[in-house]
Amino acid sequence: MVDAKLGIRGAFPATRLILFGLLFATLGAGRYSIDAMLGGFRR
Repeated sequence: MVDAKLGIRGAFPATRLILFGLLFATLGAGRYSIDAMLGGFRR
């Protein structure tokens, strides 16, 4: 990881982006998706 030498505070933003990416890849965006904001329907 690029930010490993900076400690936890330096690595936190990159780690957070990776975890959110994994979350959205596995569970989907759900209520945070653009479709939900525009009133789309789930099929």
